[in-house]
Amino acid sequence: MKRFLAKKETVPEALTSSYIINLLSKALGYVKYLAIAIFIGFNSKTDSYFIAGSLLGLFTIFVDVFDSIGVPNLVRAQQYSEEELKDLSGVLLTFTITAASVISLLALILSPVVPRIAVGFTRSNQKMVQEIFLMFIPFLFFSFFFHHWGAILRSQRKFTIVFLGQLIFSVISCIGILAILPFVRKVWVLPIIYSFAQGSATLFLVLFSRQFLSFQWKWNKTTKEMGKQFFLLIGSYGITHVSMLLDNAFASLLPSGMVTALNYGYAIGMMPSSLLYFGNIGIVSLSENHASQKKTKQYLFFLAIYSLPFIALTWLLLTPVLKVFLEYGRFSNLDLNLTAKAAKYYILSLPFIMIFSILAKAFQIKNKLHLLCTILALGCLVNFFLKYLFVVVLQWHLVAIPLSTLFVNIFVCAVGYVLFRKVSEEKSLSG
Repeated sequence: MKRFLAKKETVPEALTSSYIINLLSKALGYVKYLAIAIFIGFNSKTDSYFIAGSLLGLFTIFVDVFDSIGVPNLVRAQQYSEEELKDLSGVLLTFTITAASVISLLALILSPVVPRIAVGFTRSNQKMVQEIFLMFIPFLFFSFFFHHWGAILRSQRKFTIVFLGQLIFSVISCIGILAILPFVRKVWVLPIIYSFAQGSATLFLVLFSRQFLSFQWKWNKTTKEMGKQFFLLIGSYGITHVSMLLDNAFASLLPSGMVTALNYGYAIGMMPSSLLYFGNIGIVSLSENHASQKKTKQYLFFLAIYSLPFIALTWLLLTPVLKVFLEYGRFSNLDLNLTAKAAKYYILSLPFIMIFSILAKAFQIKNKLHLLCTILALGCLVNFFLKYLFVVVLQWHLVAIPLSTLFVNIFVCAVGYVLFRKVSEEKSLSG
């Protein structure tokens, strides 16, 4: 077993293992959603929980940035020499410790302010958001280290270990929720369990990459370039999370329970993407091929075809399936219909979200992050305009949020693909 986990995997092998393991992880994840729906229901408390989780995204952008910087640079370092890889791993660990400490402290300091983003919430609900947000901070801290070790393992094509780490997180959090939530029906239980599970999963990854456990700092051409990438990626990821926060900010203007229904619908709609985990696998192959136009197009075509059956099945079968699994406890028939409607409209965005995740990584590998930031900034402006139009002016209620998300994703994919082709053709001519 240890020998199997230690071997390097090809992309097809990684996709197979990721699909199997992530299927188990997501199945456990949806058991957790079931438990929340059955034991707590859709109400202002669960709305506050999901708003707090989305606000955490303002700080996990630093985790995402580190992950995106780490893999391409680690791949290049490994292609140069094993010593170069170990040196860069030590630099990244030093940066991870610093970033985890500083960002966690910043989240603590800003905790009284960030809940005000939920403009439609009462003061008491905003206070509840703050309390849940504070309990998520240990999860945020451990996330930096989980992604650090995950990036090292993925750069070595040891994807299955990372997937098993995610499965461990799902198993521990699922057991914790099923053991505690029936007796303590409070949403604050959830972030505490998730924090413990994330810490445990991180320790698992450390066991398989402890040879890279070193601390050092070098200021050379590579680290200078990484520093530049860091600030540019903060901009791109920051804009992405601001755009996602707009969803919850405008959703807070809707009746109680709709924030929860939208989050459930989004989780269901994006399940095929999270099962495949393609972006974090594909970035290794793209890095090795310098995001060639041929390889990128292959991935884009595959993702477009992959998503179509899921869209059809969701529209045809989702409502009766949800009735089987969710019509219990405090989960009402209205909650079920709202969740089904949200999922049906959110899944229309699936191919575009998956495609743009690959385009974004291609821009990063080609060192064209300024173009990525421009695309995302334009997308954020379009998102705000459409959210205001659909929610406030036209009052389309629940469907306003996923429909505007769909149009925004179509827009950024179209602009992104045109610019990617232009960049690739220019490089080909100059080469």
